[in-house]
Amino acid sequence: MKFKSLAAKELERRRIKSVPVFTDGTYKLQDDFIDHPSKFKAFLATRRCGKSYTCGKYLVKTAYENPG
Repeated sequence: MKFKSLAAKELERRRIKSVPVFTDGTYKLQDDFIDHPSKFKAFLATRRCGKSYTCGKYLVKTAYENPG
């Protein structure tokens, strides 16, 4: 009986998860790129502005939203 209670509590704990935030507002152009609904995108920017980081965040967000 106690084991079922512990298992039920653990399942409930795992069920309540916060959704990760992929756009944090620090750089508006990056957030606009990530949030844009277009399937095909191009990111034209200056050097050292975080293009690789932004594309990585976009890929992780896409993978999170489309599991499997």
